[in-house]
Amino acid sequence: MSNSVCKRAVLAALSFQPDFSGLATLPSLESQNGRQLLRWLDRGGLSLILLRRLQTSQATPSISAEWLDALVQRLARNALRMRDMLTEFKRLNDAFRAHGVTAVTLKGFALAPDFCEDLTLRHQTDFDFLIHPDSVERAASATSPPLTTTYTHCNIIAR
Repeated sequence: MSNSVCKRAVLAALSFQPDFSGLATLPSLESQNGRQLLRWLDRGGLSLILLRRLQTSQATPSISAEWLDALVQRLARNALRMRDMLTEFKRLNDAFRAHGVTAVTLKGFALAPDFCEDLTLRHQTDFDFLIHPDSVERAASATSPPLTTTYTHCNIIAR
């Protein structure tokens, strides 16, 4: 099965009226096509959404055990990352508050629940804050040394 056919099968499963029939023939993850398709799903932020669609539609038997396992592992890793990131996010906000920083969170967690109902389905690796110009120096002090973990990077935008 070519990757374009596989991609169409995935998109059909994610459509308003899902069709899971094409998923049974996804290539093995041992193959180059299978690895490329999984990488496409990951880069497009579709892996976790596909898993959730399969689960909520009770359609997990539509894909191979190999594919289901790969998607479940991704969700588990992302849930751990989100837990760690929420802890880091709280730490950053506490540091900003302690230093009197006026800041607004952009994207990421700020999108929940309006854009992304379940944060574990969204892959996030950094934080974006809009900092009031009068708070830039205090924000630099609040994040010095940089408050980063394995998962996070803090982008500070002053406007």
